Amino acid sequence: MDVQNTQSSVKGIDKENSTLIEYKQVKDTPFTVAKIERENEELHDYYIMMGKYRISEKFENEEEVMEEAGKIDWWKIMGVIHAIASEIVNNKDN
Repeated sequence: MDVQNTQSSVKGIDKENSTLIEYKQVKDTPFTVAKIERENEELHDYYIMMGKYRISEKFENEEEVMEEAGKIDWWKIMGVIHAIASEIVNNKDN
């Protein structure tokens, strides 16, 4: 999947750690990619997210994470199921 196939990005700051986090929606998927700035501002960590849930391990570059976000595999399916189940459980408590 090409980086140009993403929709808008949103930036936020993790106030606890004062870390810049940038989110990009991956076109035609329910996923976003989170780009998290490391202490060395030239390096970043990338994760595939679904809502507030991380469903991938760390990636080292944007091209790799965007390509992976467009693939369907069992790990992502299980991550989606986990995210949905967690939301159901959390909503029952409220």
